[in-house]
Amino acid sequence: MEICAKETVGQSWDCLMESNGQLLPLVLMLECLFWLFVIVSGHFGFKEFRAWRKRKAIEKRMKRDYENKWN
Repeated sequence: MEICAKETVGQSWDCLMESNGQLLPLVLMLECLFWLFVIVSGHFGFKEFRAWRKRKAIEKRMKRDYENKWN
């Protein structure tokens, strides 16, 4: 695979199209969608983890307060 760093973007794109065929736009779009999916799922996964951790802390605090109330 040759390095396709040419003088202009158009020349570089043409070089990439020649070396990789007609699937290049599809591959680039799929890669962008993949990274978008990774970023979004990571964001919501981290958000959900924080919410779960907060719920657990509230449960522990309520349990401790309930036990202290009756002791």
